Amino acid sequence: MLLYQCQIQGQAMNQYSEDELIKFLDYVSKKGIMNESTAVARKIAVQKVLSVLEPSEKTDLRQLNRDQLFTRFLNKYGKDFTPGSLTTYRQRFSSALDDFIKYVNDPAGFRPAGTARGPRQTSTAGSSTRRAIAAEGHASGRSHAQGISAQNLLAYPISLSGGRIAQLYLPPTITHADADRVSTVVAGIVKALAVEEKEIPQEA
Repeated sequence: MLLYQCQIQGQAMNQYSEDELIKFLDYVSKKGIMNESTAVARKIAVQKVLSVLEPSEKTDLRQLNRDQLFTRFLNKYGKDFTPGSLTTYRQRFSSALDDFIKYVNDPAGFRPAGTARGPRQTSTAGSSTRRAIAAEGHASGRSHAQGISAQNLLAYPISLSGGRIAQLYLPPTITHADADRVSTVVAGIVKALAVEEKEIPQEA
């Protein structure tokens, strides 16, 4: 009987594990319960923030002290992010964890906070995401531009419609893991920014 109770307790804890959180984010994205770009951005933040933990600390995410966790994250990765990006990561991580716990506790009554429920609301959710990305870009763009030459980054111009040019800055060499990471992040960002061509203001 004692062994059985321990097994039940272990299964209950595993319902709130990192693996289950990632499955949850994939599920709500696939089913259209959450905007795809929002789910991708939250998944990236979750995986990065939780990477500072030991495996034994990821079995029951309800027990996390979020302030202590983010302090550990700052100590390890703080120098790699702008202040605005750190704030965004913390918000995305907290939102993902809050929604995940609500879902596990009550799957039938779950509604994601501040995200689109169905296709008709995707445009509104996308606009909110685009505004958030634009705001962060304006806040940190100047410091990024000043650091480009110092970091010896190479610019890769990308032609867009209407004669516009996007610039992707990368180091001269990157690892395969970094290439996968860049591809995932860029894909999430551009999907969030995408609008119909008629919505793009024409230059005079």
